[in-house]
Amino acid sequence: MRLTTSLVFMEDDDAIITRCFGNFEVVDARELDKPAEVKSNRGRQSGNSKTTAPKTFGSKIFNYYEFGYRRITVERPLQESYQFSDERIEELRFASKPLGAVMKWIYSEYGQNWSEDSYGQLLENEEDIRKHIKTNFSTLKEKQIKDLFDRKTWTSQRNIMLKAGELQQVLGSDQFDDMNDYDDVLKSTGIKLEAKEKKLITSAVSWKNPDAEKVIKKIHKGKANPVYGLFEVDGQVVEYKSDGDLRDNENISLDPSKQVNETNKQTNK
Repeated sequence: MRLTTSLVFMEDDDAIITRCFGNFEVVDARELDKPAEVKSNRGRQSGNSKTTAPKTFGSKIFNYYEFGYRRITVERPLQESYQFSDERIEELRFASKPLGAVMKWIYSEYGQNWSEDSYGQLLENEEDIRKHIKTNFSTLKEKQIKDLFDRKTWTSQRNIMLKAGELQQVLGSDQFDDMNDYDDVLKSTGIKLEAKEKKLITSAVSWKNPDAEKVIKKIHKGKANPVYGLFEVDGQVVEYKSDGDLRDNENISLDPSKQVNETNKQTNK
């Protein structure tokens, strides 16, 4: 339990506070025999002098759980669209951060002259490229720089880009606002994708869109329970993927009349 007091503190109030805490007792608010203070106007004249309310003293005892709260995570569903557009597919030519930006520069400077056999070959230009990296991409580590000069880095990305191009030939370049049928659509093309290829392609062609359909994570058996993110939709119990960028938290005060264990039992029923 916790004892709290309400007091305008003065030196001669020590005894009252000590006695109150020592006895651990409730004291109803009462007026103290002390003169009221006049608030200062800091040298300004005032037609009505303001006085403070009479000084009072009181104490109350609270149970520790009366100050408790439960932290609630508030999730919002992920909504995404996808489109196999030329611009999005072209981005697959380059790796993700931290290599993406420097790969784009390298390709703009040297890539136009690459043939099928020389694609990603940079050894002849290594000195100039390293100078540019030192000046403009100084945060890159040596291991990452070596990856840039490894032809496999470039050909691997190019192969993924070409796979996305094959998908575009089948699916077209229209925008789709329902990611829930995305996997089935990919399978229907007959084009086989490795897990890494599918992940990178999906990341390139999809984006968050508040006007798109909510992305379903799982269909559950049993009853809906919105508190735990299970919603009844068209006769099914649906759990949506959450959008981490929209996640929020709230602190909900506990019922001060109930102990924590009692509250937990009721919540978990």
